[in-house]
Amino acid sequence: MRLPILVCPVSEIIEKRRREADRISSSCDVETVRMLLGYTRAIAI
Repeated sequence: MRLPILVCPVSEIIEKRRREADRISSSCDVETVRMLLGYTRAIAI
């Protein structure tokens, strides 16, 4: 697994991840998880 080059401050990214994780755990939607994976992949590239 390659680490993405961080453009935003790390704390900002951690906050975003936390919010997204909360959203996933509350909705538990497969589509949401897929969308999130695609989103993180786009950031990694």
